[in-house]
Amino acid sequence: MSLGATVKLSRYWSIVGAETLNLTNSANIVNGVSTPQSSSDSLQANLSAVYQDECMGFITTITQSGIRNGDVTPGYAVLVSVVFKNIGEIGGNVFSASGS
Repeated sequence: MSLGATVKLSRYWSIVGAETLNLTNSANIVNGVSTPQSSSDSLQANLSAVYQDECMGFITTITQSGIRNGDVTPGYAVLVSVVFKNIGEIGGNVFSASGS
């Protein structure tokens, strides 16, 4: 189940948040190995600060991933994007960390 919300702070600023939850007690089968997942586990959460005016936009997003699948481990990432509305988008991953 995914939940999301946008809060408009002013004319140009807003905050966007979203979370994906596992609502069932289930198990994922990856490469023949059953991995139990309990209910209410957060699979992914995002929080973004957004500035947009008539010419450009700045978007900073912090993402937390709780997904474990093979070599993919839970972790955090920070993404910063600069959008020039008449030219295009420039963005990149500023920080990424995962652990066991």
